[in-house]
Amino acid sequence: MNLGTVAFDSPQALIKSKTLFNLQPGQAWAKGYNYTLRKIDGKEIISVIGEDNQGYFTKLHFDLSTGNLILAEHKVSNGGYIYKCENKIALNSNKNIKANFIKVSPNYEKDNTVLVSTVIDPLTKESKNALFMSTDGGKSWVDMRFNHTVKQLYFSKDYEHDNTIYSITKDSVYFTIDKGENWASLFNIPRNTIISSDMRNGNLALLTKDKLYILTKDTKIWNTIDVPSNTWLVRFQPNGTVFICSEKNIYKRINLRWTSTVTPISSKPLGIELFESSLVVYNDTGIWVQNQLTDQWTQVDNTGINIKRICYDPNIKDIYFIGENNRIFYFKERGGSIEVINVKSQVTSENISSVYGVNEDIFYVTDSSQQWELMKN
Repeated sequence: MNLGTVAFDSPQALIKSKTLFNLQPGQAWAKGYNYTLRKIDGKEIISVIGEDNQGYFTKLHFDLSTGNLILAEHKVSNGGYIYKCENKIALNSNKNIKANFIKVSPNYEKDNTVLVSTVIDPLTKESKNALFMSTDGGKSWVDMRFNHTVKQLYFSKDYEHDNTIYSITKDSVYFTIDKGENWASLFNIPRNTIISSDMRNGNLALLTKDKLYILTKDTKIWNTIDVPSNTWLVRFQPNGTVFICSEKNIYKRINLRWTSTVTPISSKPLGIELFESSLVVYNDTGIWVQNQLTDQWTQVDNTGINIKRICYDPNIKDIYFIGENNRIFYFKERGGSIEVINVKSQVTSENISSVYGVNEDIFYVTDSSQQWELMKN
């Protein structure tokens, strides 16, 4: 770098940054003001790094020889929206809220209740987690006063009568019986992280890297079970039988032992789900269904999409598969057979991350991402 051509140093760059954009010292990202020197296309550049008025990570780039502003940019959050059919839902018009996932009440046709896990003001120093509830199908929302990072939500099987909602965090289970006015701890796993969870017919399972914790509806006692190495997914069959996935195998709990299930797929499964009498196994290239009564496997070959994600809620009893270009279809179990139904997505401008439907009401959540956005002074 030729210091003889430098007419604009860091104190001047900081003054100009404050004047043009009211740049603030970093708090959520790098602390204080920070600087970098670079040469781009033969031009010597000084960059001032801090936060804008909203708390977004911000970079202002100046020409060292002239002091002219070359580029102003900040990192913002994009996506993370909720749609009901084709209509975008606003959780709070005064805040920037990004949705992680939704959960629909098992009695939605009667109570129109939906839960959504969110982040408020993401990528800023004011960022915080929040959980919202709607009892009118998404028209209005109430903050449930739960600020932990939520990994999964479950409605009680008897939600219509007991109003119980469970929230799974990285190491604990909480529940509320009054729509979030009060939360109580049900279980805590010290020094361990919950990798996966499932709840079916009142039974709750929590999987860590080496243990499976099961709370049964009848005993109300937590049972601890050792699991094979590299397990990452747990699922209940409606009758209470437990399945887990490892990197290479699917195991079924039979007579207090883990029994490996032989599958027709050659690569690592992306996941499994369980109907009343069917085990559904899938990866990015296909879907296979095992009839639990006969142990026979059938490949579903008329979907025509590369699978990206799966969404399943036992209370709704539909499995939604999301493929490339937002192509969606779902399974329904009809007397032991699987019905495949194509769904025409009404969200086309963003990537769909999850979908749940009850009759005519289909809810979509889109991917949340980060991007650098140009600023104007």
